[in-house]
Amino acid sequence: MKPTTRLWLYWLAVHVVFGAIGLVWLQEQPLKLICWEGGLVISLLIGRTLTQRVLQPLELLTHAVETLKGGSFSQRLRPTRLPPPLDEWLRWHNQWVEQLQQEQVRLQEQYWFVEQTLNVSPLGTLIFDFDNKIVTCNPSAQHWLHLKSPEAWRGKTLADLSGSLSDCLQRLKPGHSEVVTVSGRHRIKCQHLQFVDRGFSRSFMILEELTEELRKSEKAAYETLIRTLSHEVNNSLGSINSLLQSCLGYASQLESDDQKDFQTALQVSIQRADHLNAFMQRYAEVVRLPPPHRSPCDVQPLLTDLVRLFQPQTTRHQIQWQWHVEDAFPTLLMDRNQMEQVFLNLLKNAIEAVPQQGFIALHLTHTQRTPTVIVEDSGPGIDETLLNQMFTPFFTTKPEGTGIGLTLVQEILMQHGFEFGVDSQPGGPTRFMIYFK
Repeated sequence: MKPTTRLWLYWLAVHVVFGAIGLVWLQEQPLKLICWEGGLVISLLIGRTLTQRVLQPLELLTHAVETLKGGSFSQRLRPTRLPPPLDEWLRWHNQWVEQLQQEQVRLQEQYWFVEQTLNVSPLGTLIFDFDNKIVTCNPSAQHWLHLKSPEAWRGKTLADLSGSLSDCLQRLKPGHSEVVTVSGRHRIKCQHLQFVDRGFSRSFMILEELTEELRKSEKAAYETLIRTLSHEVNNSLGSINSLLQSCLGYASQLESDDQKDFQTALQVSIQRADHLNAFMQRYAEVVRLPPPHRSPCDVQPLLTDLVRLFQPQTTRHQIQWQWHVEDAFPTLLMDRNQMEQVFLNLLKNAIEAVPQQGFIALHLTHTQRTPTVIVEDSGPGIDETLLNQMFTPFFTTKPEGTGIGLTLVQEILMQHGFEFGVDSQPGGPTRFMIYFK
């Protein structure tokens, strides 16, 4: 029961008792009884007025507390006739509530702005609570961590997530950063930072993709190097070949016993020079790659022609071809000659990776309504360390390899604007995916 109700019941009980006493004592004196009852009514009215004045500050204070507890700062206390200390408190209370309302609106606007900025930011952002559970994960971070919905991350720790990127983030200490390779191609700079919340440290992480920036830097570096080497080598080889050819004309002036050795030595030198020239030309092809000339192209017939090309080799090694083609795979706009080079390199790598009696599977699918070609082989798979270096310019694991194949594949696909990636684990299989977005 409220204090106000108790006080009113007290006043009422007191006047009822005195009224009953007066009725007993003064029932034979009507005039005095009327005066007695009138006095009680006047006393009750005076008590009511005094009670209201005494309890009004308490009611105002109770209303103010209830308003603040509800988190609503839109209501104000109406000015009334109060004693000087209380009317000053009322005035300050209304000012404080107005300031709190303005601060609440400002914080809500800032929160909305930050939320909208995070939603469209290309930087992946993860924010954790005091128990290192994820409370914020923007769309970019969801994309890199392969999280399809908020339910997949909300209230979970990094240890609850799966994938190489989450494993790396879990190992990353506060104040440190690391560049991680994802899907064999994308390079993500991961930073672990902290901020203070209510006097305690909380963590957040920033994921920044550096793939395009690093690719442009690497491309500019190796283009300059290849052009310089190609210019110097070609000029030198042209002069050397010319001199060697001229020297062959002097063979007839030598004695017959020396002519054969002389000609053999010069011809070997010419062949090696031609081989070196062809070697440099292969590197120069990456630099001189023209822009793609797009036209409608059916991918399946293109792959079928290449499979026929490799059929004798795969038959000899007992490698089977498997086709997985979805109905109505669309015709795509691409440079057929350049994409033929892409598939040629991918199939060649797959054949070299497959042991005897293995298989190579070609998947033509619509992954999330995106036409996708997957070249899968049953080879032993690729170690994570090597997988992260696959698209480093001219990187190769083959004893006699040059690393040109995948570098050329990357350049052609990047110029077409096609997404691609590699998925492999030790023990296999290995899948190379091309997304024709």
